[in-house]
Amino acid sequence: MNKIFRKTAPFIALAGGILFIVLGFISIKKHKNFTAATATITRIERVEGVGADDSDDYNVFVSYKVNGKEYESKLGEYSASMSEGKKIDIKYNPEDPGNIISASNLSTVIYLVFGTVAVIAGVVLILKRIFR
Repeated sequence: MNKIFRKTAPFIALAGGILFIVLGFISIKKHKNFTAATATITRIERVEGVGADDSDDYNVFVSYKVNGKEYESKLGEYSASMSEGKKIDIKYNPEDPGNIISASNLSTVIYLVFGTVAVIAGVVLILKRIFR
């Protein structure tokens, strides 16, 4: 089993890395026409035992205005620095203003960073095997 893993690990890392990079670029393309806005965190709901290892998760809701109309939407991410009443930067879809993302778009950054690291690791392991 260990021998099989050592033979396939570089290719799994390379394929996984390419997949993460592709997901990152899909996210960039999907959100490129979003418009920046400032939102206020209206509430943070704690959801017990649904995260990894039965940890708690949090739903963050924000309010913001688009063309004079007030919206409230669920933000797709949470950080410990968030609190009710805090202003944050978001981006919304001008064709569907209820569709928002955090201005930092952290998931895209994570996809691209992990993907790049995995591709580099896979290439290094493959080259190491070739030139042994």
